[in-house]
Amino acid sequence: MLTQLRFKNWRSLRDVTIENLQPINVFIGVNASGKTNILDALYFLRDANIDGSGGVVSNVMKRGGFSHIRTHHVPETLVELEFTFKLHHGSSQIRYCNQIDFINGDEFPLIFSTHIEENNQLIYANDAMPLPFESNLESRWQNATGNERGDVLRYYAHLYEIRRWQMLDEGFVPPLKETQDNDNLILNLISSSGRNVPFILNLMQQTRFDLFAGLSRDLQWLLGNVYDLEIESHFQQTKIKLNEKNQRIVEMPTVSFGTRRLLAILTAMYLLDMDLSPFKLPYRDDMPFADLSHVPLAHMPGLLVIEEPDMALNPGLLRKFVEKLREFVANQHPRQLILTTHNPTFLDYFTPEEIRIVERDAAGYTVVKPISRRIKELWFDDEETPHLPGQGWLNNMFGALAE
Repeated sequence: MLTQLRFKNWRSLRDVTIENLQPINVFIGVNASGKTNILDALYFLRDANIDGSGGVVSNVMKRGGFSHIRTHHVPETLVELEFTFKLHHGSSQIRYCNQIDFINGDEFPLIFSTHIEENNQLIYANDAMPLPFESNLESRWQNATGNERGDVLRYYAHLYEIRRWQMLDEGFVPPLKETQDNDNLILNLISSSGRNVPFILNLMQQTRFDLFAGLSRDLQWLLGNVYDLEIESHFQQTKIKLNEKNQRIVEMPTVSFGTRRLLAILTAMYLLDMDLSPFKLPYRDDMPFADLSHVPLAHMPGLLVIEEPDMALNPGLLRKFVEKLREFVANQHPRQLILTTHNPTFLDYFTPEEIRIVERDAAGYTVVKPISRRIKELWFDDEETPHLPGQGWLNNMFGALAE
């Protein structure tokens, strides 16, 4: 589970460390404060690794190049994206740092390197490599090794990023039917838009009906008018059917954006419990941590990142929705949520410890801070008149409110 994030020279994140991450983390702030920049850094880390050795370059270009990634008006060309996590509760802290040096600005090559620390001690470091690769460097990169412990944890961290980080961006709305036009469609990660939800649900219905049935029951519990969920697949077209309770059971003629977004969120949750194949170590079986090779991926820590999860949801639904989120992170295996919101009613269902304030400082750089101890004492610790976080936000008790 993630315990800390650090970003340096990434867009508005001049030098930001976010410590003491909780199972649930809710980022609030005015528009353009930097919330999306935080989430996009996580997208970059995952997608660059998914896309292989050329992933760093392609994802830099996708974002407009060096001038659109590096913090403006700073002399350094080095960008650092770092996350610290635990393998399980009570385990050591693993720090995984990626460094991208844009030595020639928007002209390639760039220099990329990775460092891993365990309990603040360096255990793995690869050589700084220019990207795109020259032909004689490709094999050096693919065969780069540190000590055996570092090799295993590097591979574990790599799998954690590319298989266990489920992410939905602000505009996600899954289609009710979709035609598969890509033979390489990814089904172990939800797409940021939710486009592959029909295909994931179809696979879940076929191979893990226990999970599919649980998801359907959750949807029924959250939305009282839903009777059940069905997936139909004919040739390459897959269709989601939601049946509703009425005088008789009928297919819903229309399904709102809010319902479809809720379905995508539940799909991402259950997808983290779906992969039961053990992860395979890339080296020999007698390495330290070889026992991890028998751990199913579904037992590894899981992360679900959602921008504006409450968008298009009725306010009366939010209490039950957050109850379901809490159930998700309280399950047997470690699960974690990173959310953003602009909704004070939604914020009321979270604790002060789960909330992070995202603001710009006088120089225009993003800062991220928890609710201060003084504000907790003044606003939340009054036993006679307890206050809710959303009320405090609207009263500008801890900032992050547009003037």
